[in-house]
Amino acid sequence: MANSTISGLPAATVPLAGTEVLPIVQSAETRQVSVANLTAGRSINASNISASSTLTVTGFSTLTGGLAGGAEAITGPGPVSVTTLLTMFTSTTVGNALTLANGQLGQLKTIVYVAEALGSDTGILTPTSRLGYSTITFNNLGDSVLLQYVTTGWAVIAFRGAVVA
Repeated sequence: MANSTISGLPAATVPLAGTEVLPIVQSAETRQVSVANLTAGRSINASNISASSTLTVTGFSTLTGGLAGGAEAITGPGPVSVTTLLTMFTSTTVGNALTLANGQLGQLKTIVYVAEALGSDTGILTPTSRLGYSTITFNNLGDSVLLQYVTTGWAVIAFRGAVVA
């Protein structure tokens, strides 16, 4: 295909693996670069980014337009997910025991008490590691807490109505 135009070449299979090689002109010489190294060490501007696992951003970042994270709805006692930003809790009886495993440094977690089965239910959250408290009790609909994971455990950043003890 030495005499083919670029538009005459067959389309590549996507997504690319990163090992594919492209020709570039650098210092007046034609050289090769892998797709993975094409932008290594350079800033990239994009209007829409999607990550299938972890998106790591270094340096100061400004977000505009809002930030939405994953949400879960749980009913009754049990574990609160550390892989979602928001947990909406529905109690089924008095004293539903909730647990929260350790998170990642800097991680935020919001828990909101949204519904109850009997009318006087409660939920008691006991994180595995915590900073300056033992439990957080949700007594009334709308009670909520915002936590952030630090090196020693989950720290309470803000709460509404919940009892932090």
